[in-house]
Order: sequence, then structure tokens, then C-alpha cells
Amino acid sequence: MPYRSIFVWITCWLLVGLACQVPNSLPKVQTPQAQVFIFLDTGCPISRQMCLYIRQLAARYDAHIVAIQLVFQHRASRAQIRDFLSTFDLPLPYTVNSHYALSRQMGASITPEALLYDAQQILRYRGAINDLYIEIGVKRPEPSYFFLQANIDSLLLDKALPYKAQKAIGCLIE
Repeated sequence: MPYRSIFVWITCWLLVGLACQVPNSLPKVQTPQAQVFIFLDTGCPISRQMCLYIRQLAARYDAHIVAIQLVFQHRASRAQIRDFLSTFDLPLPYTVNSHYALSRQMGASITPEALLYDAQQILRYRGAINDLYIEIGVKRPEPSYFFLQANIDSLLLDKALPYKAQKAIGCLIE
């Protein structure tokens, strides 16, 4: 008799459980296919020059597919960061590199410097956004190569990335 009661109890539990299941119609949270962190400094002229290209990247990709996060240096106040974002029309989420924790963790040493991660959070690219600057103080009229954009496009198409790393030119993170 005890086996029968256990069997009945398990059967009832399964039937009640199946009857009470919530249907799979709830929206699923989408994980971005790519995540980009761009280290910036409000006082770095090259960071300022890259804002146009960062804004173009943000407009090019759906934020649910490519999540772009700006990382500002800790010496900038919240007011300076808000002014920077407003001046350069960058409606992107940001964080502050408090005590250099993020730059140390991610290996960033220059502003501007971009880091591209795939959906599995594997670093796929680190370096310059484009080749506008040849070196400090020497820039092209327009960039010839858009390293970050080419890599994002390749990542989204599941193709090999054309650039593994490109030297970032700008201000030291210090």
C-alpha cells in the first residue's frame, strides 16, 4: 500500500505541475552579440576627435545586438562627463574607471581605446577605433580604416575578424 500512495502522490504532483506551468510566451532577454567598451578621457583631444565616429557606431548598430559602453577616467566629475556627452551628442551608457579598476582588469592603457567582446565575453579586439591618427599630433583628413566597425561587422556575420589589435593613439590612462 505505501508504494501505491507514493505512486499516486508522484502522479498527482506531476499532473499539478504540468497544469500549473507558465507558458513559454514570456519575452526572452536578448544577450548582445557583441559588447564594446570605449575608454575615454574628457580632457584628451583625441578622445574628443573620436566622438563623431563613436556616435556613428552607435547609430549603426541596434543596442540590443551591439552594446556600447563608454568608460571615463575617474578624475572627471559627473558634471564634466554629462557635459562631454551632451557636447558630443553621445547618448550612450557610461561608467567611471574608479581607481583604474576597469582599465587594469581589461588591459586598457590609452584613451581612446576600444575593446570588443563577443557574446561569450571573449575579448576579440583591443585597440584604435580607426586610423585617423598616425601618431600624437599627426592626423589624416579622414580615416582610411575603421578597425572597430570592420571587426563588429565580421563578428556579427560570424566571419574571421580582419584586425586582432591595432595600436591605440591618444592619452595615457594615468
